[in-house]
Amino acid sequence: MTNLRRPEPVEICWRVIEGSTTRILTCAIFAASGDGVELRVGYFGGVPLHSQMLRDIESARVLAKNWRDALGCIELRT
Repeated sequence: MTNLRRPEPVEICWRVIEGSTTRILTCAIFAASGDGVELRVGYFGGVPLHSQMLRDIESARVLAKNWRDALGCIELRT
């Protein structure tokens, strides 16, 4: 039996607490096979709720900020 590991993010863009459940919603950039990167939003350890492939990390950072702003949430600072 193989030990499957989840890929580690290249960068965590933001984390917010979902008020009704107090779960942490995370947006992170992951390396993609081939060119580009993948931006994912989801709960820790779960299947991404949304993801999008982008050509580079700067484009992913801009989209992550847009997604955060659309949520209207306060970002968790660590």
